[in-house]
Parts: sequence; structure tokens; C-alpha cells
Amino acid sequence: MQTTNIDIQIIKNDVNTYVDTSTLQNVIYIENALDLHIISQITLSGQYNSVYNVVSHFIALDAHRICVDNDILLIALYEEIAIVDLKKDKIDRVIKFNNCWGIRNFCKFKSGYFVHGEGVNYFLNKNFDVLWNVSSIDIFVNMRVKNDFEIQEDYIAVYDWYGNKHYYNENGEFDCTYYPQLNCDK
Repeated sequence: MQTTNIDIQIIKNDVNTYVDTSTLQNVIYIENALDLHIISQITLSGQYNSVYNVVSHFIALDAHRICVDNDILLIALYEEIAIVDLKKDKIDRVIKFNNCWGIRNFCKFKSGYFVHGEGVNYFLNKNFDVLWNVSSIDIFVNMRVKNDFEIQEDYIAVYDWYGNKHYYNENGEFDCTYYPQLNCDK
């Protein structure tokens, strides 16, 4: 089976600039908050040869915000995941996550997808149904660690603001370890 390669390039990173999406070809524009936009160009090569201009709000796209799974392209924007049907070359649907304060990372994991939100982490099945979610006391962000999001073969780990390292598998959170030296309030 031929694979699909992904190249992501930021083509415009302007704050306080209105973006006229009607001038862009094959544009994915989901968020409509204020006038703060980043335009990323996603180039797919291999099985699918497509170029998408993605207008996102606040957050630049990178390898932990985009994935290809079979014939679909998944793009995590600020509070949404856009699902593009690559065979039809069109947006199939958009999943909106309320109360997550922004999606930080997104990845394919085992039998579904893990969504690392600032306030809530989610696990979706392949039909994009939420199987579980876990809220944080504060946010799932830690400024004292180099990498606050780890993907391993059997688990995903994220840090929260207070120095807790949360471990997840397909069934939910299975462990949490506190590191007092990583508490951002101290």
C-alpha cells in the first residue's frame, strides 16, 4: 500500500490581519474568532497528491495537529477537528470540543484518536464518538517541562500545571504521578 507523506508549511503568520479566504484555493477555514489568523499549507504526496490551505486561529499547525488515517485527513484547529475525505477531496465534518480551551495536540492512538486539550483530554473511536474525557483542575500545560506531551507504544502522558504527569491508554487515565519541582505555581 502506498503511503501518504505530509509537509506542513506556515505561509502567513500575521496577527490582527483579516484573511480573505475567498482568495485562497482549496481552503479549510473553520474558526471565525476575531481577526487573528495563521495560514498553513498542507501538502500531501504519495497516495494522495493534494494541497490544502488551512486558516487557523492562534495555533500553527505541526506534526502533532495533523494526521492521515486511511482515506481521511484530520486537522486539529483551536477547538475543532476538521475531517477531510481525501477520496472526495472535501470536508466531511467538523467536530467541536467545548470547554477544552484549545486543542494542544492530537494523534492517532491504537483504536482511535487522543485529543490533548488545555482543560480536557478526550479519546475518540474511529467513528469520532467521544469514548471518554478527563478534566483537569487547571490546565494540561506545564511550562517547566520540555515536552508536556509524550506518545509511547502503550500510553500517552501529559503534564498539568501543578506538576502531575497523567498517563492514558484507550480506556482512560490509569496513573498519575506528582512531581513537586514541576508545579508551575511554586
